[in-house]
Amino acid sequence: MVSAMFTMGQTQDRIDGQMARADEFQSVTAFVQATLENLSDRRAAVQERGSSLAMFNGGPATVEWLGVMPVRHGMGGLYFFRLAVEPEAAGQALVLRYQPWGGEGSLPDWSSAHSRVLIPDAVSFDVGYGGKEMGPQQWESVWTQAEALPVRVRLNVATRHGQWPLWIVATRAMSQGGGREAYSSGPGR
Repeated sequence: MVSAMFTMGQTQDRIDGQMARADEFQSVTAFVQATLENLSDRRAAVQERGSSLAMFNGGPATVEWLGVMPVRHGMGGLYFFRLAVEPEAAGQALVLRYQPWGGEGSLPDWSSAHSRVLIPDAVSFDVGYGGKEMGPQQWESVWTQAEALPVRVRLNVATRHGQWPLWIVATRAMSQGGGREAYSSGPGR
């Protein structure tokens, strides 16, 4: 009888852990989806040769962008965001850094930005980028298209507990006037 009770207790602990991880996945993906899906197409003030014209930087394990903070998570409005795995006291964590946009013409110094740990036990983080002219299964590990923003971003996270389901965020460029439109490099941008 004691052995059966012990086994039932262990099973319940495993189920509770799985439910907590499912809840964590759902809340993290919903927040990242809401912030990453609306990219601002504002141009960087200083153009370095070979760098992106937009305030967007996409690397294999880091993505930085200017986008909209959902009102329910803060004050709303344009913010700089950075999503990357960073060292933490207990190992590594997937961290979102954010800072209100104050009219700056380039991505900020992230050391002074606010931060929030999204996944405390992250082991790896892999990002892929898809462009308008690319097929649905084509991904670049570094976004190099200076004249355009990616139309989709693939996020792949592994934790100590295992691999998270792969998630893909369809992005849309927000024009400087605040409306959504397909990214264009035409006049006025």
